[in-house]
Amino acid sequence: MTDTTGKDLSDPTRARLLSAAADVFSTHGYHHATIRQIVEHAGSNIAAVNYHFQGKAGLYSSLFHELIRLNHAHASMESALPATSAPIIRLRAFVRGMLASIMDERGAQPALGKLMIREMIEPTHALDEVVRDMIRPTQQYLAALVADIVGRALSDEEIYFATTSIISQIVFHKHCRAVVDRLFPSRDLSTSGIERHADYLTDFCHAGLLTMNAPPPAALKNRQPRTRILKGDRP
Repeated sequence: MTDTTGKDLSDPTRARLLSAAADVFSTHGYHHATIRQIVEHAGSNIAAVNYHFQGKAGLYSSLFHELIRLNHAHASMESALPATSAPIIRLRAFVRGMLASIMDERGAQPALGKLMIREMIEPTHALDEVVRDMIRPTQQYLAALVADIVGRALSDEEIYFATTSIISQIVFHKHCRAVVDRLFPSRDLSTSGIERHADYLTDFCHAGLLTMNAPPPAALKNRQPRTRILKGDRP
């Protein structure tokens, strides 16, 4: 397979540079990582970076193209389900697929996942493309699925709260893994454990979404946020 310029995407030097770049960028961040660090890690040279990626920015963007490719593979698994599948079945496929993807410790996946977290904290030129080609399509798929489960049109605010709540419960198990391992050392996130987690998260999220079947009463919809009175603020 070749890119638009005719370069071989399976070239082993290119693959080594991408693997090394994932490690270096995820450790040091885009702005602090150097091409010299990457080529030394890859056992290559700066000329190879310029040939395959046209420099540091192109190399960094190519890592996110790989993330987008992996995400599309995940999305194809979701779309393999018939459109007539029950919404809860599609929700479980979504939860299970994303959970398995972010917990995958094989190959470059851990470094790419760490890189994605870093990009959220320290955004670069790559984020707009990632949002356009990976995050927004995922959010739109999930928003439509949520509406199917609830059974009515949802406001932007309802979609925001519902979709971000579901995603947050999934990614928590990756981002807070070190804490979870200390609080619940018996938790199993191997293949069988992921299935159990997917079942629970699906049931939990599905039950919560079903409570949204009826539109909120006007009194609740127009309610002003409550201000918590701290003990020291009491008159």
